[in-house]
Amino acid sequence: MTAQAAPPDKCTRGSAQKVINAGIVAANHVREGRVNTGIVDAITNCRYVLYDDGETFTFSEDDVFAGMTAFTWWDWESDGYTRAEVKGIMKRVQDTVLLAEVMADGSLGEFVEVPIVRTPVKYHVMAGQGMTAYQITGVVLDLEPGTYVSQYSSSSPDFPDEDFTATVTLVVTPD
Repeated sequence: MTAQAAPPDKCTRGSAQKVINAGIVAANHVREGRVNTGIVDAITNCRYVLYDDGETFTFSEDDVFAGMTAFTWWDWESDGYTRAEVKGIMKRVQDTVLLAEVMADGSLGEFVEVPIVRTPVKYHVMAGQGMTAYQITGVVLDLEPGTYVSQYSSSSPDFPDEDFTATVTLVVTPD
């Protein structure tokens, strides 16, 4: 009889970091029909979408998970921009993530800014759209059981009419 390793945790810190570092690659895997990869599993199970306004996402207290969004731009030349200009625009975007706990009486606790992680601007050939410039913004969370509100806002000095705010609910269940 051989000993077997315990199954891996569903969502680990490594899974959350993988989501932030390679989320666009996972999206491409899905487009290509390659759904049985570790990155697709991580993005499917270990992430919430920062901009999914009004949605609720559920995780376990043992999960470390990521909130993620990506600024993607694939047809910039047709839009009249150079690769360098697109990179500059992406780097100037300002993202903020705030988190507040929902108290037992239903009131909302104080919002606290969560440190964000931003990848460098990267490029990837995406199925169906070709060369894509992208930058991922995310947060890694390891929360106690409870209900939380995550508020994401994004603004760009280059596109001031496109400022955006979204609020999602996070439910963390006890194991």
